[in-house]
Amino acid sequence: MQRSPGHSIWQRNDYEHIMRSEVSLGRIRQYIYDNPLVWQQDQLHPSNPSQR
Repeated sequence: MQRSPGHSIWQRNDYEHIMRSEVSLGRIRQYIYDNPLVWQQDQLHPSNPSQR
């Protein structure tokens, strides 16, 4: 984690979600697991050729 005095580490557009079932928990876990892979392909990722 980077230390940035005076800067918020909370990301805009985040939201809280109450997991009320095992199915909901499973979906959240899958999202967390898949997210780094999806980010690599995202058009806003700094390494994406469309950003150059």
